[in-house]
Amino acid sequence: MKHAAAVLTLALLTVGLTAPTATAADSAPTDVKVSWKDDTFQFIHVTWSEDAPQPNRIVVRKVGETTERAGWHVTADGANAFDVPKSAVRQGSTVKDVLEIGVAAGTEAGETSPVAVSAAFDIHYPAQPLFEDMWPAGTNTLTARWYGWNYQDPNPGDPLDRADPVTFNPTYQIGSAAPVLIGKPTTETTVFFAGPKPPYDFYVWSENEWARGVDSARGHARTTAFTASVPSWVVAGTSTVVSGTYAGPSTARVTLQARNSATSAWYAVAGSDFSGSKYRFAIPSQGTRQYRVAIGNRSDGLTAWYGGYSAAVTTTVQQKVTTDGSRTVHRYYGEAPQMYVYVSPAIEGAAAMQRWNGKVWVFVQNVNLRNGWGRNAISRASLGSTTYRYYVPNHLYGGNLVAAAYSPNFVITVQP
Repeated sequence: MKHAAAVLTLALLTVGLTAPTATAADSAPTDVKVSWKDDTFQFIHVTWSEDAPQPNRIVVRKVGETTERAGWHVTADGANAFDVPKSAVRQGSTVKDVLEIGVAAGTEAGETSPVAVSAAFDIHYPAQPLFEDMWPAGTNTLTARWYGWNYQDPNPGDPLDRADPVTFNPTYQIGSAAPVLIGKPTTETTVFFAGPKPPYDFYVWSENEWARGVDSARGHARTTAFTASVPSWVVAGTSTVVSGTYAGPSTARVTLQARNSATSAWYAVAGSDFSGSKYRFAIPSQGTRQYRVAIGNRSDGLTAWYGGYSAAVTTTVQQKVTTDGSRTVHRYYGEAPQMYVYVSPAIEGAAAMQRWNGKVWVFVQNVNLRNGWGRNAISRASLGSTTYRYYVPNHLYGGNLVAAAYSPNFVITVQP
C-alpha cells in the first residue's frame, strides 16, 4: 500500500478545499474502485490502476462538484490502494448527498493528471425506530415493540450498499446512569427481557454500516403506587369494606384476594377496573380471613406500569347475636317465658344463656342453634325482673372462624 505523506482532514467542515490546479502532465489513473475494507466498516478501501508508479492524490467530493470534502496524498512506492476513514466521508452535510472518491496523479503542490473517479455512492443513514408499545409481566419482565423503516436510498445499488438489514440495539437506562444494552444487536423488532427494578427508561436505536441512528422515543417502566385500607374487625351481617388509592396509570385493575389461613393459598374474592385514582370493595362478612389487594400490571402505550400486592391483613369476623328483647310474662297462667336467639352468620352449634345475679353472670342453660337460630324456655323464672343474655362461643362457618359474641342484655319480668 502506498504511504500517506500527508492527511488533509476536512470532516465536519462545511467549507471544502479547492482542488490544487492540475497540470495534466501525467496520465490519469484508471479503474478506481471502492469497497468496505472489512466487517468493522470503519474504512473505505480505494484501489486504482496506473501506467507507472507515481504519487497520488485521493479526494472525496460530491458528484458533479470539484470542491473536495477531504483529501490525502500518497507517495509513489507501494500498491495502488488507500483506506479512507469513514469518519472523513460521513459529514453532517452528506445525509442525502451522492459522493465519489477521486484519484489523480499529484502531490501537495497540485494534481498532475485529470481526476479519475469511483462509482457514485451515498451515505445511507439508519432511520429512527418508531416505538410502538411496551407491556410488563410479573415483577420485572418487559416486552417492547417498535417499527423499523428506511430512508429512501438516493443511489441504490452502489458499491458500498449492503444487503444486510438494519440492526437494532434495545437499551435501558436507570436515571442518569450509563445506558445498558439488552443482549446483542438484533434485526427483530420485539424484545422480551428481565429488566432492573423500576423506575427506568427503555429505548432502541438502529445501526448500519454508516452510523448509529437516532434514539427512538423513550418508554418508561414505572411502579404503580397504591394504598390499601383493610379492617381488622367486622361484625357479621355488615360489609367488609376494603378501599384505597392508586397513582400512576390512567386506570387500574384491582383484585381483592383472600385466604383462610396464613399458610393456605390466595384466591380472588372480587375484582374490577377502576379509574379516578380510587377503588373500593364491599363484600359480605361471613368468616375470618386474611385479605390483600393486588394491583395488576398495565400498559399505557409508552409507559409500563408494574403492580404489586399490599400487606396481608387478618380480618376477624365476629358473630352478631340478637334476641326477641325484653318482655313481661305472668306466672299465674302457667307461662314459661320462651326466648329466641338469632346468630349471623347462620351457624350450627350452641349458645349459652346467662343470668345476672347482681354480682356476676351465671350460666342458665345451653341452647341448640340450627341454621343460625335457637329457642329455649325459662322454666324457673323468678318473680320480678331478671336480666339475661346469650353468649355464643367461636364457631366455624364455611370452614372459617367466626368470633365469639354476646347478645344485647334483655329483661324478663315475671308477674304473679
